[in-house]
Amino acid sequence: MTTTTISNPLCAALLVGGAFAASAAQAWTITDLGTLPGPYEQSVAYAISDSGLISGGSASAGGGFHAVRWSAPGTPVDLGLLPGGNPYSYGYSINSAGQIAGAALAPGGLLYAARAVLWQADGSLLALPDLPGGGQESAAYDINEAGQIVGYASAGTGYRAFLWSAASGMQNLGDLPGGSNLSVANSLNDHGQVVGYSNAFTGDRAFLWSAATGMQNLGDLAGGANYSQALAINNAGQVVGSSGVAGGGHAFLWSSATGMVDLGDLAGGLEASTALAINDLGSIVGTGSVDGNVQHAVLWENGGILDLSLLPEVAAAGWSYLEQATGINTRGQIVGFGVIDDSTHAFLLTPSAPASSTPNAVPLPSSIALFGAGLGLFGLRRRR
Repeated sequence: MTTTTISNPLCAALLVGGAFAASAAQAWTITDLGTLPGPYEQSVAYAISDSGLISGGSASAGGGFHAVRWSAPGTPVDLGLLPGGNPYSYGYSINSAGQIAGAALAPGGLLYAARAVLWQADGSLLALPDLPGGGQESAAYDINEAGQIVGYASAGTGYRAFLWSAASGMQNLGDLPGGSNLSVANSLNDHGQVVGYSNAFTGDRAFLWSAATGMQNLGDLAGGANYSQALAINNAGQVVGSSGVAGGGHAFLWSSATGMVDLGDLAGGLEASTALAINDLGSIVGTGSVDGNVQHAVLWENGGILDLSLLPEVAAAGWSYLEQATGINTRGQIVGFGVIDDSTHAFLLTPSAPASSTPNAVPLPSSIALFGAGLGLFGLRRRR
């Protein structure tokens, strides 16, 4: 694990699409979170809790990929597999108590046969039950402070978003009208609001679900290609994700007051940005595209978009670039993964002082307009 801290006065070079002096001018500390022992040198971080705990995954000595937990700073702890299962598991989300929601390949199953799982703080592993009438395929993508979990599971007629709790078990959240029996829940907040996407009559649409209102279609960005996904929601009810636009896809921020707002992309990019996480201050992280069809980790904050790969601390610590920022907590700490020494490693970025973003602030659009599982629906999801 390598940690580098450098004072960063070069804010002007990092301004893209808005005023970003506060985030760009402060010092940042970047930490290489390392990998499990073995020859493969690959790791990713998916989520960070407000208590600083981190979940993700790492290549293992035996050639598989195992869910891991970091107690930041620290070394990865192997969370293991389902008994008798294939050597793949993923820790997609973690709460402040250390509970982790994720997925693991089922015992004797095909490559695609993932199961939603919960790791307790003591490391014990629970496979979540199936939806009534469903088969044995599921994944858990987020967990809140109360221990409620969301994800997707096979049902009698396709796949459905679910909400699980220890008290109530599995709840089928249904899908949007007119679709083809597909919905996936990607995130929930501490109020029990759930976001994700569902197939609708004209394509996939981002949704917001609550017990009081059911599933609400959030639509898509103007000029899009009938596609949107909601990937994260904070406790203020702000939703982020991605939506089709003319020529590609852009990250968005949605609130009940503003509707869906286009967050744009990095200058010179290929119209391919995605917002993966949002904290309770309204700071957003994800990916943006740069010339050469390369993805860079980005931070949207206070009306601007910051390419995190351009921070002097990143190059000084030996990183080639940071590829995805997948989680951010209320302290402004950011996790994700990037390339160092020709290998993909998980990282932790810690600011010298968290920015004072304002919930429901509308960021300005840009000046120009891995290692997930990669197994169908069993792919990379953001976390907080």
